[in-house]
Amino acid sequence: MRGRAVAEAQADGIGQVEVAFGRVHCRFQGAIRHGDSVEVLIRPENILVSYEPPEAQENVWQATVEGVTFLGEYQDSTMRVREQSLRIRTHPMLELKSGQQVYLEMIPQRCSAILAE
Repeated sequence: MRGRAVAEAQADGIGQVEVAFGRVHCRFQGAIRHGDSVEVLIRPENILVSYEPPEAQENVWQATVEGVTFLGEYQDSTMRVREQSLRIRTHPMLELKSGQQVYLEMIPQRCSAILAE
């Protein structure tokens, strides 16, 4: 997803990016500066889904389940956060249905920002 760097990386390499649905804390790859246009990358299986708000205070958003396809080892799910649609892979035992409200969490060390081309 495309966004704009709003804070340069701290000593741990984690910076902040403003995307369509809010602020994402993620690892900055390369020389990203405040105001740069970036792409935020996260693998679909690295987005955590829960029924209740997690304890984390950052990188957490309420989402609506748009669709779920059972694929044996995992479920391929589409979630909407504000106007952004995200594709997520979840454990097959997690019960999800269209229209359901859930919470998404992205661990900052599991997502990256790179300069947009």
